[in-house]
Amino acid sequence: MLCCCDASALEKNGSRARCHRLHIGNSAVIRLGRLSKLLATLAGCPLEAGVVGIVDVYDALRERRVYKEPWPIERVIDFFREKRGTAFEPALVDLLLDNLDVFERIRLAEDAV
Repeated sequence: MLCCCDASALEKNGSRARCHRLHIGNSAVIRLGRLSKLLATLAGCPLEAGVVGIVDVYDALRERRVYKEPWPIERVIDFFREKRGTAFEPALVDLLLDNLDVFERIRLAEDAV
């Protein structure tokens, strides 16, 4: 699979993978030793990494896992409102919340497959 990708695609995807679990604010998931390294990493994160991060968490909360039941949509909304600006980029949370019906339709369509 990697032989078909050019270097810039690999670099972008590596950046997304590296950044999508990093959060903004004091509740950051810090895998790096120092705050200065974290800030430098966040500054270099592409928008796509933030989108993947939100979608990843949304999916994890709304879907059943072997270790948990799915959260009701009201609890998910409260979670994202609470984490807006601290764990997630505010503009991306706003987009998610403004388009929840679309996210739910996609989720339910995938469950039907």
